[in-house]
Amino acid sequence: MSPSSMVVFTVLQRIYRPVAVWFTALMLTGIAIADAVVVRSDGDPALSLWRLIFGSAAKYWLLVIGIVLVTMHLRQFVANGVTRRDFTVGSALLGLPLAVGLAVLVPAGNGLESALLHAGDHAWAAYPGFSVATGLAELGRSVVIDIAYLVSGLAVAVGFYRYGGRPGVLLMVPALAPIAVAEGFLGAGSTGDVLPVAAAAALAVAVTGLVAAFFQRLLRDVPIRRTAG
Repeated sequence: MSPSSMVVFTVLQRIYRPVAVWFTALMLTGIAIADAVVVRSDGDPALSLWRLIFGSAAKYWLLVIGIVLVTMHLRQFVANGVTRRDFTVGSALLGLPLAVGLAVLVPAGNGLESALLHAGDHAWAAYPGFSVATGLAELGRSVVIDIAYLVSGLAVAVGFYRYGGRPGVLLMVPALAPIAVAEGFLGAGSTGDVLPVAAAAALAVAVTGLVAAFFQRLLRDVPIRRTAG
């Protein structure tokens, strides 16, 4: 790991760490209010609002982060002497722990929500049960899915940055393959009948890795565009 890649990481984490903190705080506040409204209205929650709202928001936010890393920061770093490889490594040092951290918050928040809703004498019959086993399973799925969204965001941005227009649109097909596979086999709409969870996770990781390697090759000699003026 070169000093330049650490510089990229240091600069990026100064930018995105407070954004991640504010994102999580806003999600926590908003979902807590939503849960309180449901409870006060004598409703019986049939699902985890934290897992539904935060889990969805986190993965789409990572998709956007992947796009922004290339479209906003690549030219700036390369123009200041950072190699494209070091930019890739520095971005990975930021993105992968961020994706894992957000994935950890999905079962953690779900467990806290479940404990609060079941505190005292309340018994929510419709609310899905939570245990260490279900939390670990949710963590595994969330890590794979979140990283898939991050890599797809990076890949989409690289395709458009390098080729633009119609070629960029065509490259969206392989760029979005990690999301398609991860969501298809591990997402909320998947049935789990096609592949066991472990095999589905391994397939999603393999596809994500292949797409990341392919688009990294496109990035390593991509021409840097000049800004207007």
